[in-house]
Amino acid sequence: MRIDYRQLLASECERINEIDASTFVKRAWRKVDGVKQWVEINWQDEDFPEGYDNHLTALKETFEKGGFAIGAFDGERLVGFCSVNLDEFGKKQKYVLLDQIFISKEYKRKGIGRKLFYMSADKARKYGADKFYICACSSEDTLAFFNSLGCRDAEEINQALYENDPNDVQLEYELSKTQNCVQIKTERLFLRTLTDADAETLKNFNDEFENVENALEWIRGVNTRKDKDDICFMFYIWLKETNEMIGRVYFHSKYELGGEVEIGYGINEEYHNQGYATEAAKAVVKFAFGQAGLKELAAIVKRENIASRRVVEKLGFEYRGVRIFFDDGKDCEFDYFKLFPIR
Repeated sequence: MRIDYRQLLASECERINEIDASTFVKRAWRKVDGVKQWVEINWQDEDFPEGYDNHLTALKETFEKGGFAIGAFDGERLVGFCSVNLDEFGKKQKYVLLDQIFISKEYKRKGIGRKLFYMSADKARKYGADKFYICACSSEDTLAFFNSLGCRDAEEINQALYENDPNDVQLEYELSKTQNCVQIKTERLFLRTLTDADAETLKNFNDEFENVENALEWIRGVNTRKDKDDICFMFYIWLKETNEMIGRVYFHSKYELGGEVEIGYGINEEYHNQGYATEAAKAVVKFAFGQAGLKELAAIVKRENIASRRVVEKLGFEYRGVRIFFDDGKDCEFDYFKLFPIR
């Protein structure tokens, strides 16, 4: 399946009828007795929420006011779109509204929504906006999607938009981060580097961080290394099917290897033995030898870590002997591997 992306024309608004916008909502984030919590609602939408005509009218108004929409096409069929209103608002930041984003039912969880979101964010940034403002449906799947993209609770609340549907969750996304965010897509996974907006997500994923501020400091430390001569790319891994963060894969200059660039990876235990580490690492190796321009990669694996050894062997790394590194308070033996790009 090949998906093509391009800007929609104002004359193509009615083509959103080609999208199967039906969806089932099991749980939603609602206020009950003054407390926000997950509520089971088991709601089935057979069409666009509040009807096709409302969304068609909204899209036409987006074009009339100078906004834009980007579409995703499978052949001649429109299978998804994202629209942005460019009327700025906000006291401290210049917000623009991400008004609609829909993916046809059978095309969900294939990375299409992410692609549309980031393309739209990059375009809105070039218009001079600071942030997306998003009135997100309170369904569990929708909020998981926006959370995985790095969205967070809006710092400024647009009262008119909030009152239009108080059940919506008011989110924002900092557009300046899009230009520094590196993204990779595989058959089952979506990988990207983190930005400041991901601090809360990282804290929830990794309990080693005491608070969001610690996670933010760590993200900025990684990105500072990437911006300097030191090579450092840290990709976090999401499952396309569930939008769940399941691990990370990275490559960086390692002092103990005399500055050689080492690749490393880690997948949550519940997702072991399903090929995710190999799939993610293979994509990052391709990025390292391609866009990053590296001429070689190294890998070091604890001798008893058979699963990790299998991954580097599947990637084509060659065994080069044993190295001793200080780990867990003592000197430990590691198997040392090298990989060079195929000529």
